[in-house]
Parts: sequence; structure tokens; C-alpha cells
Amino acid sequence: MRTSELNRETKETKIGLSLNLDGAGKGTIETGCGFLNHMLTLFAVHGGFDLTVRASGDTDVDYHHTVEDTGIALGAAFAGALGEKKGVNRYGSVILPMDEALVLCAVDLSGRAYLGWDVPLPAARVGDFDTELAKEFWWGFVRSCPSAVHLRELAGENTHHILEAVFKGMAESGPDILGHIDLITKFNSGGAFLDEADPRYKKAALAALHAAHPEKTLLEINTGAISRGYRETPYPALFLLKEWRVLGGELIITSDSHSADTVVFGYAGAIELARAAGYDRAFTLTREGRLELPFDP
Repeated sequence: MRTSELNRETKETKIGLSLNLDGAGKGTIETGCGFLNHMLTLFAVHGGFDLTVRASGDTDVDYHHTVEDTGIALGAAFAGALGEKKGVNRYGSVILPMDEALVLCAVDLSGRAYLGWDVPLPAARVGDFDTELAKEFWWGFVRSCPSAVHLRELAGENTHHILEAVFKGMAESGPDILGHIDLITKFNSGGAFLDEADPRYKKAALAALHAAHPEKTLLEINTGAISRGYRETPYPALFLLKEWRVLGGELIITSDSHSADTVVFGYAGAIELARAAGYDRAFTLTREGRLELPFDP
């Protein structure tokens, strides 16, 4: 798993941050700035990252140091989690709408720091957040995760919507860059997708997904969900896996935990489930990239 954990302390701020690039979109954000908490939570959800940030700073002055230093810490965490960037694509981009706002985000992991910021913001503040600090945040990010990032507002009237499109867009650029995860579909055995009542919906959604990305889409079995007890219930996931195999789709086994239960029960349960669907192998993730996992006969 590609993870990073760091602590950063200056005269103005103290930040603890952990990042899992191959997570489930869980954000635990405490920066002392409500708007930044909101943006980073959305960033985690839309990127599929597990992100924990605990920051304290001289917010009695303003949020400048806290926002900028959090951007620096997040960039450093990304750089650490990416390591030597094996199996990672250099480029990623998305044009993301948020109601009336439309923002282009393009990223190049060039090893050189550059921020192209063309994001006019109608309001100087959203709540108590100085909106000019969003640019400082992303400058901090690119300096510590050397990359060329271009952010351009194509349309927008509401400042909150525009900035939300920026943070979501940067997150949604991830699947292009984190290439060896491909487009992992978060259909784990505890996911809301599996709670849909009509199996025809599930079958149609799988077929559409595979048709759109036949070479890039992997169906995920999350070991954490299995070890938390879904193995005890009739598996709606088995139906999905069988349909996925008929379509010629591949599987990936991921974990959001390193606990003993997950290791012992989660992986065993995931393999058992895949075997029941007719698979003789799956993939898993390591720091070196995607690894094939053949099942023992």
C-alpha cells in the first residue's frame, strides 16, 4: 500500500498528517479552519484517499500559515507515498463541474514546481476563509510534491462552488496519475452499490463500466469489509463477481487495515469469494505497483 505519515512543526504551525493513496475516501480533518476542513474532506472522498490531518496554528492572526503549511505537508505526504513513482502515469487531468462552476485541472508529475492559477474568485471571503489562500495552499503542495499544476476557471459565479471544483478536480485527476490502480471500482462487499435492491441495476452498471474502460477497470474486494462480518451474510457480492467474470473483468484485493483479523480472515475470505465466482487469480497493490496474486490449486 502506498502510504505516508509525517509531522511538520514551525514557529507558526504544528501539523500531523497521514495519507493512504489506496484508501476508501475517508477523511478525518481538523485544521481549525472550517472551510479548509470541508475542502480536504471532499478531496479525500473524491480521490479515494484515506487522509488524516490534525493541524494547529496561529489562527488568532489569520489562517494564512495554517492553510499554506497544510498544503506543504499534503504535498510532502504525496511525494512520500508515491516514492520512486513506479507504475505511475506522469499526467492527469479533468474538467469538473460544480453547479454553475466549471474548472479545468491538469497535473504533470514533472519533478519541477509550477502552479498555473487562473481562477478568478468573485468573493474575498467564504465564511471566515480568505479565498486568496486557496492559491497559497496549492503553491505549497506543488513545492513539496514537485509538479506542474494548471487550474483554470472556465465558468463560475459562486466562490464556494469554484473552490470546491478546484479541490474536487485535483482529487479526480488522481485515477489518471495513479495509473497502476487503474480505475478501481469501489464496489466492496459493504458498499452502498451492493445495497441497491434491483440486481438488474447492478448488472447494467457493471456492463456499462466494463464497456467504457475494458482494459482499465478492476473490481475491488476490500478485505476490511469481509473481516468486519460481511462474510457471515449471504453475499450479494458473489452475484457481481460472477457477472464481472462473464464480462472478462479482473479483480483486485485491497485492504484498509493491517489488523490481524483483516490479514487472517480478510484475505482468506476475499480469495474464497473470488474462487466461488470462478477466478483463479486476482491482483493486489504494493509500493512497486500492481502485483498478480495467483491462487494456490
